[in-house]
Amino acid sequence: MSPKEPSRSNEKKRKKSSDKNVVEKKRTQHPVMWAFSVIILIIVVVAFVIAPAMGGQARGDRLVFGYYDGEAIEYKPDSYFSRQRDAYAEQVAQSQEQTPENAQWLALQVWKSAYDATVIHTAILQQARRSGLHISEKKLDRSIAQYGPYRENGQFSAELYRRASNAEKMATRELFRENLIHDQWIQDLFSIHSSPLEQDFFISLSTPERRFEYVSFSLDDYPKDELIDFAQERSDLFRRASFSRIALRGDRGEAESIYSQLQENPGRFEELAQNYSTDEFAERGGDMGWQYFFELAASLEDSETSEQLFSLSQNEISPLIETSYGWAIYRCDQAAEDMDFDQKKSLAVLRDYMINNQRGTVEDYFIQEAEEFRKTVTEDDFREVARQRNLDYSLTNYFPINYNNSFFLQSIENEEGDGNLSSAQSSDRVLRQLFSLEEGQSTEALVLGRSVIVAKLIDEREAPEQRLNQARNYYSYIRQSIRNQEMRTHFLNSDKLEDNFMPVFSRYFLN
Repeated sequence: MSPKEPSRSNEKKRKKSSDKNVVEKKRTQHPVMWAFSVIILIIVVVAFVIAPAMGGQARGDRLVFGYYDGEAIEYKPDSYFSRQRDAYAEQVAQSQEQTPENAQWLALQVWKSAYDATVIHTAILQQARRSGLHISEKKLDRSIAQYGPYRENGQFSAELYRRASNAEKMATRELFRENLIHDQWIQDLFSIHSSPLEQDFFISLSTPERRFEYVSFSLDDYPKDELIDFAQERSDLFRRASFSRIALRGDRGEAESIYSQLQENPGRFEELAQNYSTDEFAERGGDMGWQYFFELAASLEDSETSEQLFSLSQNEISPLIETSYGWAIYRCDQAAEDMDFDQKKSLAVLRDYMINNQRGTVEDYFIQEAEEFRKTVTEDDFREVARQRNLDYSLTNYFPINYNNSFFLQSIENEEGDGNLSSAQSSDRVLRQLFSLEEGQSTEALVLGRSVIVAKLIDEREAPEQRLNQARNYYSYIRQSIRNQEMRTHFLNSDKLEDNFMPVFSRYFLN
């Protein structure tokens, strides 16, 4: 062995160790990015190494996700599809939304976005060919010189161009030609002039603006006396008992086997729950805590079963019970007791029950309250009556009809920047009432989310010039966005598209 060989061997070991340290450092400093990169790498390996070795697709071992008018939407290196996939992957990597748990889902989104973009690109090129759209050689040369791969220090390098092979030059030229055709077709589409009447209509959406004062009655303020009266009439619903449960998703034979073990030794309940139960209480040995009758009844097949469980004594174990998800065994840890209405927690339970299960009753109560208020203010001052009754009073800003809260229109807010009336933006019925009032008139009682409101029109005005100018500035953007979406919908829903994305992605990447 020559004297240099040990030195070379040591140098290789040091380099290998250094590379390993760099990899480990990247993994520990950026574990999420590391996980995401590994999954992307696995997908590429599966797609281009394992999949072709297994025989490929019916039309060869190419990775073809579909066809547009007979032309393959194919993933291959240095294709439009691959560049789009890389671009979307980079967006995801920079978004900081990826985690090891959602990396596979994000990978699906990356590939689907790249696929959709390639379908649209393919369709545009076909349309351009049929229409005779042409890019001159001079324009193509200028674009390659300005933006191509033959630039050095910000300038076109003749030396880099000479070094490139003819095959590389032809591929670059074809790539730039396709991109220029794509961009020119889009430019031609979006340069179609719109009618001045369309722009005028768009701007008119910003005006007139109205301003309201209103009072709100929160459903969460449903009176204690009303809650207790309701509960006392239905006291059986609000009994509570403490239970533990073993939930089993297997067949009856397996459930009976576990039940037999429990009969032989009831003290094994927690152990069997931890080992066999399939619900969220398994880790706690089946402990469900306190359960109200209405809660337990909602999860069982019939009220008779609920009554049977609530009749159990402390530490008594139920029979094997068939449920919608399989089988269950209950143990009563604390016998049933009536609700204590003096406890604050009990009132909170009752209020949630009423809003979730008897919402109409609660709404009717406050509608009546709101209508009584409305009658009172026909002759008196709205704000003063609200103050006298200790009601939640608010004053809105000026706003136009803004259905579904379009971002280019003024939103509905009160002077503090929030308010119950904001949910009116998703209610056609409420907006119609608000904008059909005469000045000084009030709406009827309106249910909005968890509130009932009464609103009074204070004033109407034409939108300030600043708002109208804002609408003018947004018009081009909105128009272009709508046309872009219409174009995407047209191509992606076309009968010419043979869409096999999900079957191909599932076959190669998910299995």
